[in-house]
Amino acid sequence: MKWYFKCLREASDFYSRASRKEFWMFNFFSILLFIVLGIIDHIMGFTIDDAQVIGPLVITYSICITKPSYAVLVRRLHDVGRNGWSFFIFLIPIFGLIILLIWLCKKSELKENEWGKNPAEEQ
Repeated sequence: MKWYFKCLREASDFYSRASRKEFWMFNFFSILLFIVLGIIDHIMGFTIDDAQVIGPLVITYSICITKPSYAVLVRRLHDVGRNGWSFFIFLIPIFGLIILLIWLCKKSELKENEWGKNPAEEQ
């Protein structure tokens, strides 16, 4: 949970690095919160779609989590030596998503790069 709050605190930081653990733990807790909020929306009868999973709580959370999600994604790309703009490779159908997923799963560059020290050393 500490990784989730760390990413929220660093929502405006697009210039450093994020470890693999930080990125994936943030996304794991984000998905859990989406599920919990979707269930609450459904129980309260607040759903606004046919599948009855999207309601005002899910929409509000989605809006609030957008900037921290992009920030941690960019920092993760920095950690493997890629520029943050590399994110847009996902626009290439199928192959772009596969390449992006490979980059996000790669180990950190051990040496210091232009975006800072290896975050694994700082933990």
